[in-house]
Amino acid sequence: MSEENTMQLDEFLAIDENIDIDESYQEKQDPEFQKIKLAEVGELCEAAEKQQILVQELSQKLKDEEAKLRELLEIKIPETLESVGLKELKLTSGKKISIVDELAFNISEKNKPNCMKWLRDNDFDSIIKNVVSAQFAKGEDSKALQVYRELLAKGFNATHKEDVHWQTMKAFLKEQCRNNALSTSDKELFGVYEFKLAKIK
Repeated sequence: MSEENTMQLDEFLAIDENIDIDESYQEKQDPEFQKIKLAEVGELCEAAEKQQILVQELSQKLKDEEAKLRELLEIKIPETLESVGLKELKLTSGKKISIVDELAFNISEKNKPNCMKWLRDNDFDSIIKNVVSAQFAKGEDSKALQVYRELLAKGFNATHKEDVHWQTMKAFLKEQCRNNALSTSDKELFGVYEFKLAKIK
């Protein structure tokens, strides 16, 4: 509290002696109380810094452990089983390990238009989702029903976005890979990464 505010409060209290002075206010003005609380804040800040470091260390450890798990499931177990000509194995615990073909993909923004074109050129445009959006003023609801090209022709700030849901795209790419329908350049275009995956059930 500033010195000016303190003086105003003291003057107000002096006018009416029947008003009880707030014990909490008095306590907060006590130098010893303030010293204790400031020391407490310092300890809390130190504890927060330590906790922040711990969280960062645990986050990194989680990433490291996840990488180890991927190495086991995607590389070591599939390679070991395939080395003895097996694709599945029943463990003494009763669980079964099976090796399946899996893939991941990553379509860059740069390649997305070419990917959509590839899908259209190869008659797979049915999996493409189209979103046409535009900004309208109040009372222009009827105009929102017009098609994208009409909006552009009328000068509205319209945008057109096309995409394929990632699960749909993944299923589609897996099917194409199973049928050997994708060339090396096609896989590069879609950012396809094929790997073996051990599933334990």
